Amino acid sequence: MNTYIKKIFFAVGLVLVGLASTHSVSAVTSTSPIQNWDGVVHLLEKAGQWMYQAFFIIAVIYFLWGAFTFLQAGGDATKVAEGKKRILYGVIAVIVALVSTGAAQLINSFLSAGAN
Repeated sequence: MNTYIKKIFFAVGLVLVGLASTHSVSAVTSTSPIQNWDGVVHLLEKAGQWMYQAFFIIAVIYFLWGAFTFLQAGGDATKVAEGKKRILYGVIAVIVALVSTGAAQLINSFLSAGAN
């Protein structure tokens, strides 16, 4: 893998870790959000949002990495195939991320309708 791409992945990883650590520090200094069942549900929703955002960011980066590989192939058939495969996997990951949030909202609407 190219050194430049490794540096980009490292920088993105540091940003994600930094965001997660600042959130965990603020959660420790405040009172516990889990006082009842609604607190557990809220905590799980927040964790799901963080995972969705991280997954989506990684999927877009993988898509861009594939596009970069494809453009830099220079006629090499293996590099072209590798770039196309990465682009396809990046698109599939973005679709999975979008469908998962839609499914979560659908399940939430069914559960909230059943509770009433």
